[in-house]
Amino acid sequence: MKWRTMFAVAMLAGLEVATMQCDAAPRKSAKTKPEAGKMDGCFKGSDLDLGIPDDAVFFLAEVSVEGEAMANRRWFVGPGGEVRFGKNALPFDFDDLPRKPFNRPFGNLPVAKVPGAEIESFVLWLEAEGFFRLPAEVGPPDGLRVQGGVDRWVVARHAGTTACIRLRPGAPLSDAVKSRFMSLIEAHRN
Repeated sequence: MKWRTMFAVAMLAGLEVATMQCDAAPRKSAKTKPEAGKMDGCFKGSDLDLGIPDDAVFFLAEVSVEGEAMANRRWFVGPGGEVRFGKNALPFDFDDLPRKPFNRPFGNLPVAKVPGAEIESFVLWLEAEGFFRLPAEVGPPDGLRVQGGVDRWVVARHAGTTACIRLRPGAPLSDAVKSRFMSLIEAHRN
């Protein structure tokens, strides 16, 4: 049974979907900054080393909230539209968690090459959805309890601005960003 169907059935049955409450600070302003060419300012204070490439036009990392390191994955789109993917592999030094959620670099070969116009369209969609105005950390809607899942750490650049947003499990827009991005990759997979 697919996740969305299971979730809908649970909601209709009045079941409590989970036990973890997000502690996101909803009024904290988004971490947007003029483009400086360095991505190390993103998520400063989180003490995470996500390995965000300096030239990333878009970056998405999924980090397990339960410390399941083998579930962690990340992608980035370079300035030429090349999409690189990275995931963990064994052996993994679990003592590095949570500070270093990734133990392998991005792959040397791109998994896809997305035309510039489609990258621009994707980033314009993010802008239209209010992504660049989101707080730095977004949790699930009030009353929704989420157990497990992944934090999505998203970086997007547009019109001289870089937005760095942490989407907690259950956060509005989180699944839509991932789905739309994956569709973009699949359409141009190498």
